[in-house]
Amino acid sequence: MAWYKSNKPPLVLALVVAFIVLFSFYYPGTVADTAYTTVVDWITIMATIMVWVGLINVVRHWSRESIRKTPGRWYISIFGLFLLAIALISGFGEGSRSTAMGPQMTVIKWLYNNYYFWGEMGLASLSGVWTATALYRAFRVKSLAALVFLIGGIFVMMQNVPIGGVIWSGFPIIGDWIMSVPFAAIMRAFTISLAIGVLAYTVRFYTGKEKGAMGV
Repeated sequence: MAWYKSNKPPLVLALVVAFIVLFSFYYPGTVADTAYTTVVDWITIMATIMVWVGLINVVRHWSRESIRKTPGRWYISIFGLFLLAIALISGFGEGSRSTAMGPQMTVIKWLYNNYYFWGEMGLASLSGVWTATALYRAFRVKSLAALVFLIGGIFVMMQNVPIGGVIWSGFPIIGDWIMSVPFAAIMRAFTISLAIGVLAYTVRFYTGKEKGAMGV
């Protein structure tokens, strides 16, 4: 197999870019800064190209499903194409401002503020339901560890609600101790483990042993 068909070129390119970023961080004001600026410019150009590639693929996928009338998905694809067309048309017409929507309100901004934003908030509010179900599963006492977790969770919750201090003055004190001592110790251990893992991954990447991130 020719060398340009193997996994060596993307690996070498990734290592070169990684070393440029590394040297520009530790040696500012050198030629590494110029190389870093050039790399960032090319990354921006490639990201812009990939946005359009992704847009074309999405349109092709939704159009194919709409034409074939894929069961359970074709009407969603049509609705997605409709929303995409509205966003593109209003986005390209960003310069035209509507006085009915406000003196400085563009069409795309009006759509974002009145539709997308509130839809996103509605979707985010569903996380409350998922949190409630997760708490129900987590607070079922099936072992001693689950009992300790339940008791600690109750104290922490009572610390963070105003009624906790009204019910018993010890809730804020014990909850603050749990967050300041055991929880802080666990987070320090987690942070140290995460730092060691990142360091090990970095060493594997710079030595060419980590290839999964590049898809080779």
